[in-house]
Amino acid sequence: MFIKVLAAMVRRVFEKKFGADSQSKVNMFADTVIDSMSDSFAEALVGSGKGKGSFADVMENLDFVQEFSFGVSTNFLYANFITDSKGSAKYLLFNLLQKRKITDRYLEHVVEVNHRQNETVNPIRVVIIRDTRGIARIFPPAYSKYAFIKELSEKVLTTQTQHTSLEEIGGESNLVLASPLSRLNEYILFATYPRRLIDRVITEIFVKIALLSTISGLFAIFIGFSLAKQFLWPIQELATGISAIERRDFEHQIPPLDNDEFGNLGQTFNRVIIGLEEMHVGKAVQESLFPAEGIQLGEYEVFGKSQSMTDLGGDYFDYFSAGENQIVILVGDVSGHGVPAALLMAMAKSGIAMLSLADATKVAPTIEKLNRMIYETVKKKRLMTFFYSVLDTKENVLTTGNAGHNYPYHFQKRNNTVTPIENQSYPLGARKNSKYCEIQALLEPGDAMILYTDGIIESKNPNGTMVGYQNFSNIVQSAMQVSLGAQGIYQNIMDQFKAYTLGRPPDDDITLIVVKRNVEKAA
Repeated sequence: MFIKVLAAMVRRVFEKKFGADSQSKVNMFADTVIDSMSDSFAEALVGSGKGKGSFADVMENLDFVQEFSFGVSTNFLYANFITDSKGSAKYLLFNLLQKRKITDRYLEHVVEVNHRQNETVNPIRVVIIRDTRGIARIFPPAYSKYAFIKELSEKVLTTQTQHTSLEEIGGESNLVLASPLSRLNEYILFATYPRRLIDRVITEIFVKIALLSTISGLFAIFIGFSLAKQFLWPIQELATGISAIERRDFEHQIPPLDNDEFGNLGQTFNRVIIGLEEMHVGKAVQESLFPAEGIQLGEYEVFGKSQSMTDLGGDYFDYFSAGENQIVILVGDVSGHGVPAALLMAMAKSGIAMLSLADATKVAPTIEKLNRMIYETVKKKRLMTFFYSVLDTKENVLTTGNAGHNYPYHFQKRNNTVTPIENQSYPLGARKNSKYCEIQALLEPGDAMILYTDGIIESKNPNGTMVGYQNFSNIVQSAMQVSLGAQGIYQNIMDQFKAYTLGRPPDDDITLIVVKRNVEKAA
């Protein structure tokens, strides 16, 4: 009751001062103030809140511009006390401004400033639309002639989201963005941007990307050529050098490379190729020291070959006629490979060659002379196993001497057996005054003598199993055929040897000699 009386008294004061027109803004403001005062006072009495209402909020924020709902409109309100010279409050000032008018003036100013700016400074053009209960106002008004303004406005008001489109403005294509303003619900912001500027930016970006790609491509090509010159080309040249070595092209030379590790390696390759060429020549010379073909004397045939693991091997074999009825047959194996072994083999060859035919038929003395020569020359640094024999084709007797070499196999046709001719002794070069004894073997028609080096015995199949003496003895026995000569038996043995090793390359030089007495032909 008290609150109603207070409100009536205040309203009476306003009517007496400003009149009783209920539609005047002053009286509407008075109603708002009275209602707010009543609500605030009621809340303070009953304790239903913080004791604050619209009027209470205004009074607590004096000297500030505030939003204040006035009827159906929103306004800016400034409230403050006016004091006298003594500082006492005599009047309460209320300054009420309609928010829409202030907003319109501000946005018009923003649009005006925006449209005065040069395109080079700011190419974006701003358009503002205020739509109040279906009545639209456009800043600047010149844009009202474009139909897309209304279309995009309706979409924005309906969805409250942004929309974009390409539109013609002033005869030029523009990208148009329409967006609602979050704090100004009645307003829609349009921003336009010339498409030619977008295309220009895209073109500039494309040109920059193309230029960057070109520079990157050229840089990659430069790096590629640099790497090729620094790594790939030298590696290719070295690979070509390796291929040349594999095909025995010793005239090939790697061109000068850079002064680095590849260059040093290229020079080393060239030196190696020269050395290999010399070794290749040495191999040709060494092979010329071996018999080029078999020999035949009476009922006897002798055939042999040597296969070196390297260009210069350490195996040595020979056979030659020593008079009308005698054939000298020998085989040796120098320890090691390469040039040192080849030199020692050549030394043994020269030692035999210096003998007269008469001396060459003396088995034990020949071995002892050769032993002393090797011992005094190499001083035990390298040894040589050696088997030396003389075949008397008239007496059908093979006189043998052995200096630590593998025992030869004697195939006897009459009982089809293979027997080793055992004769133990030291290799050549082991002792200065070694003595060697002679053993004789009788060769009957169809018999054969097999001489070999340990490269055959030590060869392995892919499973790692060595041929060994027993397997080789079996191979010899199965390879014998009465109708075959020395070369045919040699081929039979080598075929079965390769079948056992399944083509695996031997780890050492291999030499095989076959001495065959053929069966006498019927008169």
